[in-house]
Amino acid sequence: MNVKNCNKCINEKNNKQTSLIRSYAICKKIFSSMYKTIMHSSSKAYKVSTAFIVLFLLSGCEKYNYAENSLQAVRFFCNSEMNSGTAIVVDILQVSDNALFDKLKEMKSIDYFSQRKSILQTNINEIKLWSFEPISGNWTDQFLLKGTSCKSSGLLVFMNYKNSSEKNSFSIPLDYKSIDIKMGEKSIIEFSESQKSDEQVKRDPESIERIKNDSI
Repeated sequence: MNVKNCNKCINEKNNKQTSLIRSYAICKKIFSSMYKTIMHSSSKAYKVSTAFIVLFLLSGCEKYNYAENSLQAVRFFCNSEMNSGTAIVVDILQVSDNALFDKLKEMKSIDYFSQRKSILQTNINEIKLWSFEPISGNWTDQFLLKGTSCKSSGLLVFMNYKNSSEKNSFSIPLDYKSIDIKMGEKSIIEFSESQKSDEQVKRDPESIERIKNDSI
């Protein structure tokens, strides 16, 4: 399955997750409006009892209508032709703002990396970053993503391939616990949910110069 087909397959999941997030926002707005109306009531007992009902419903709305993030690990599959034989920066972003997520998911990697510093500095409270730098070589390895929030608007991957006109970015379904990414010469080959996230994978130490795992 190539990236285009894979993205097509997960559109339904992403749309469902987005609708859940928006449902939560609408739900919160409605009950907040109800709460303000109640507080203008003259009956103190009515205020107290109804306010508790609204707060209960509001907490339930948040519990069941907000998309939850499940991603715990990422595994790279590299080959000797990847990125013309040089290292490549791979950024994984967890975004906690709906509008920002919608904007970033449309960006090509070349545009993201040209604006990377500004994007991260401007949205320091809305973006959590994990950055890796695998190099070419026949190896695989899996890395844990530490510090992920349990809830978010979405997860994005940007890959800084040189001299490539491909998009080289994609969104990860929030219900994926682990993801496999196969790296090609000038673009990502495919990505998919790991079928055996606990499987022990091996790497050739001589094939790796640096792998960064920083989060902010």
